[in-house]
Amino acid sequence: NTNQNLYDNSKEFYGNITNPGNPQGFTSDLSKESNNILMMWNKTSSYQSYTTESVNVTSKTSTTESFYDFSFDFKTLSSQSTINFNLQVFDQNSVKVFESENNASSVWQKFKVTIRVGESTSALTFKFSLGTQSNKTQGYLFIDNVDLNIETFKSDLLAVQAVTGKNMADIAHLKAIK
Repeated sequence: NTNQNLYDNSKEFYGNITNPGNPQGFTSDLSKESNNILMMWNKTSSYQSYTTESVNVTSKTSTTESFYDFSFDFKTLSSQSTINFNLQVFDQNSVKVFESENNASSVWQKFKVTIRVGESTSALTFKFSLGTQSNKTQGYLFIDNVDLNIETFKSDLLAVQAVTGKNMADIAHLKAIK
């Protein structure tokens, strides 16, 4: 929690680092600040991950396309020159539909990806990783303001079709737009 009093009472458990703050800015009275964030800390060069529960999604039909906007704020801190924060998105069959590797920002930054949902997709799972087994890292990852929104379009009204002359069904390998 970014409430200064709550943070100060617990910071020795996670390396005595400075309060990472609130990506939307602190309230004027820090004692009333209340903002829970996800924090991952690799005290030594290692790796860990957090995987969300499965989220049900609306599949593509013969007349509509479904797109999901997934966004969050993130911040990384490291005593090393680089930090390895990764995001992966999987469907209900554990097929990876999106991956972004080696993200880093010492200030709060918005991350957003738009995911096209296929006909057989019924659920998505999101995995946040700090390092990997083959690329370990040391440092902190903070995540806040996670959001998932749906956009559904009639297939014949898609802007992509108008611009490219191709129906989205013709772009079978399009999984995500970053």
